[in-house]
Amino acid sequence: MSTLTNERQDVRPLGTGNTNIPSLAAQAASELDDILEHRSTSSPSSKQLGEVLLAAVKGTKNGKNSVSIASGTVAVFCHALEQLPDQHPINTMSDLVSLATKIAEKLSDSKQQSEIMRLKQFCIALAKASSSYRPTLDSYDPPIFRR
Repeated sequence: MSTLTNERQDVRPLGTGNTNIPSLAAQAASELDDILEHRSTSSPSSKQLGEVLLAAVKGTKNGKNSVSIASGTVAVFCHALEQLPDQHPINTMSDLVSLATKIAEKLSDSKQQSEIMRLKQFCIALAKASSSYRPTLDSYDPPIFRR
């Protein structure tokens, strides 16, 4: 099997693996709302979500940058980012990676009220986008039946 094929198998879309992205994003939005309403001072879920998003956008394999981002990740991110108010259109993959990286990093340590509100809106949009995303039939490997 070629190296490119091996790398593509290691790049997974959001929601695969052990992390439930819709639930984590909804929890992060709730915690960010608590911060806005002065009921809490931190959001562990938003920090964890930021780490998951960074891993999805900047996927690595053995310490090297991955050659691709899974199409499901691109679809979910674009849909979530397009739901934000005053968001400029995303025209290139580098725009998407740059914007997603900035948001993921801000999820871990944002302190400004306006920024926390925007992150909360992103978390809600991400929860909706990731919960409604379904991979295409082409992405499934058909079962092999032997007689």
